[in-house]
Amino acid sequence: MSKMTVYYCDSSILVKHHISEVGSHWFRALVDNQNAALFTAQISIVEVCSALNRRLRENYITVNEYHGLMAQSAFLFDSKYEVLNLSDRIVRLACSILERHPLRGFDAVHIATAVTVKEQLDKRNEPAPTFLATDLRLLTAATGEGFSTFDPSTIP
Repeated sequence: MSKMTVYYCDSSILVKHHISEVGSHWFRALVDNQNAALFTAQISIVEVCSALNRRLRENYITVNEYHGLMAQSAFLFDSKYEVLNLSDRIVRLACSILERHPLRGFDAVHIATAVTVKEQLDKRNEPAPTFLATDLRLLTAATGEGFSTFDPSTIP
């Protein structure tokens, strides 16, 4: 049996499953990989919805495509992604991360959620997740918090 690989995905990565852009092919293959565990924060649901609505407003996708992508997104959040709910502990941790790194609030929530996943995996003697994002500031902060990171949009 193959060893499970674990990733933490911010919403910029999750959008790549629905919108074709650099790194989409890589992420879609990762979603299809049965040996990959993909964690994310509950706020990613809203952030993906926001990104798809923006693409609709900008006429990048049609109304019918939007509805199909939203249904696909809901399916993935329910079946493939491990979604961690926002907790008091994650909020407190995000605030402390903001004291160390120049981030937007939701980005700090993503790192705090990834730290929570890392702590859960540590208890089972499993390796920390690789932090996936496209934002350099977020990736830098994640590295500063001890994560290995990867930006799929760097794949040619």
